Amino acid sequence: MRTDLIFIKDKAAEIIDDINSLDNIKKIGISQFIETSYNIQKNAEKLCLSARLLPLKSGFSKAKQEIEKTMIKETGICVGMLNQKWIKITLPALLPKKETGGVEYIRDSLNVALNEYMKKHERELMKEPVIMIFHHIYSSTHKGRRYRDHDNIEINAVADVVTLNFLTDDNPNYCQHFQYTTLGETDHTEIYLIPTTDFSEWVSEFYEYDMEKQEGK
Repeated sequence: MRTDLIFIKDKAAEIIDDINSLDNIKKIGISQFIETSYNIQKNAEKLCLSARLLPLKSGFSKAKQEIEKTMIKETGICVGMLNQKWIKITLPALLPKKETGGVEYIRDSLNVALNEYMKKHERELMKEPVIMIFHHIYSSTHKGRRYRDHDNIEINAVADVVTLNFLTDDNPNYCQHFQYTTLGETDHTEIYLIPTTDFSEWVSEFYEYDMEKQEGK
């Protein structure tokens, strides 16, 4: 356990040092600001993953359950039904770029949240073909930001977890992906599981509405 504590302490110290160096963006320059920001994010991911495991080493019999409760509460992942018939999952952040880190943090948190939802609602796995929709929503307070190319967004790790908890198969003949991007109040990601037979209904009721709202921004 001492080794774990040292690792956590060192990562926390690195994060604090980097945060302090960001105080004066004019002095360090934008490129250094970006590099340091990514470094903070990378170390924060490592710190979080290590901190999650720490209570397990205490010997407390209910440590795992308490950790999972905290993960669901603090990450803010919401799982529910849209129109009382379609699964909707909300992640309070944009998905990371491929190969830039952060995937483990999201994947583990999401798996715990979906597991809990399935247990609470006693749902069976979906057997009909579905379309897994990823709605990437950028905060409208940063209108100058470039949208990420959909090909560069890490959806596979998230899709695997959703499939594991809700679907019987992720074969392309059974599960297809659809992505779109809009502006909203905050950065976040919405994921929908729509049976292929309901896709046109979802498009006319929600996608077209989102696109019309986007044109007005």
